[in-house]
Amino acid sequence: MSNQTAEIAIDILQNMRKANDSLRQASVKIQSMEDKLDISDASLQRAMCRKKVNIIFYTVLIVGFLVLCVYATCKFYFKVVQP
Repeated sequence: MSNQTAEIAIDILQNMRKANDSLRQASVKIQSMEDKLDISDASLQRAMCRKKVNIIFYTVLIVGFLVLCVYATCKFYFKVVQP
């Protein structure tokens, strides 16, 4: 009877070691996934910043072009149309 109890205890300990190893592997995988998420989160923040910069840049570019067109139209009007 005690021999069977010892074998059961050994089996339980081996299963606990396997479970512990599996938990460690899962913990490592979760940590690597968290690291990847941190990297992707930083990439997302950089992309959003680039998007904002692009929107501002193109807005300034378009407004500048419109101002230049208005200036050229006014200059043409006052030089050619009204001498």
